[in-house]
Amino acid sequence: MPCSPEPTPTSVGRMKENLRIGRIAGIPVGINWSVLVILALVTQGLAVGVFPHEAKGYSPAEYWTVSAVIAALFFLSLAAHETAHALVARRYGVRIERITLWMLGGVTLLEGEPPTPRADLRVAGAGPATSAGTGLGFLVLASVTSALSGPSLLFAGFAWLGGINLLLAVFNLIPAAPLDGGRVLRAILWHRGRSRSEAAVAAARSGRVVGAGMLGLGLAELLLLNSAGGLWFMLLGWFVLASAGQEEQSTMLKDRLGDLRVRDVMTPDPVCGPAYLTVETFSERIALTHHHTAYPVVGFDGHVSGLVTLRQLGAVPVATRASVRVSDVATSLDLLTKADPDERVFDVLSRPQSLFGQGRVLVFEGEKLVGIVSSSDIARILQQATLRPTTAVLPQARDAAQPSSLAR
Repeated sequence: MPCSPEPTPTSVGRMKENLRIGRIAGIPVGINWSVLVILALVTQGLAVGVFPHEAKGYSPAEYWTVSAVIAALFFLSLAAHETAHALVARRYGVRIERITLWMLGGVTLLEGEPPTPRADLRVAGAGPATSAGTGLGFLVLASVTSALSGPSLLFAGFAWLGGINLLLAVFNLIPAAPLDGGRVLRAILWHRGRSRSEAAVAAARSGRVVGAGMLGLGLAELLLLNSAGGLWFMLLGWFVLASAGQEEQSTMLKDRLGDLRVRDVMTPDPVCGPAYLTVETFSERIALTHHHTAYPVVGFDGHVSGLVTLRQLGAVPVATRASVRVSDVATSLDLLTKADPDERVFDVLSRPQSLFGQGRVLVFEGEKLVGIVSSSDIARILQQATLRPTTAVLPQARDAAQPSSLAR
């Protein structure tokens, strides 16, 4: 399953978490709503299509009960796959943000990058190795069940889990980002002398080719064989193709932005206003006397409590502007993106809410507001980024890259 090495503006690593289910080894684990859909489909497929043919003679209730348990064990094995990525990454000093399970498996979101090709290889390989080990373990359980003349339904369940985990291990080793095999390819290319960015772009481009191929094969299966399995193959192909394209763009953007810091793009000392003023008074004293489209607002204690835009102020009916306070219409500070002036711009843009919260980033040193980054600033730096050389594709970057040993 994908292991996102660093938050990116468009990365699949930003898969939305709808429900937090707990922690594994201290790492937050959540699920996307799509997991429930796949759980239901897997349970239905096993109860109706697989087990009645593999283990005859059981009641519908027994088929459905065992199928539900097997489906749950399947997603636990996916969690084990992602946890393996996370634990190995943490061993190399990479902070783990979370693990999210979704309809196509799972995503481990790492805040940072493995420091060497060897570390990159181990982090990437940990997931497929765990899936392979899990698959072999279930096949052993199936063999023991058969040898002890255990229930054929239990044997069929263990055998299915063993087969599907081995299949996942093999599928994930396809050398195409964002699959684990793409990370392995990146580590190998990095080790062979390319820069990390070059290696990442090459792995992403391989992913685009593989994804397009899977889409084509799925479409052929659907049209020529009239098989619904082609739809699933097309879905996987679309996921690989789209994610690989996003990863390539993100890698190049990161390379262009480099170490550009928030303080280099922010507007310092933004104009603020009291949140307790009415919309009418705030407009007369501040909004109509300055040339900004958004203003941080402060409470009675002098601390910033949110942000109000001209659009929010203008949306208040004229008849009520003398009674409605700015605090009633402003966006709360909790919903805004906050940054430190020394943070990298790329890291701030990578946050899931960075382009929301009224399109502004408030910059703090401790509790003191020192600047603001507007949506126009974000657009400008992204446009400027396209003018900067991309080291991932420049020949001189390739020559300057220092080969790193996988033995480190």
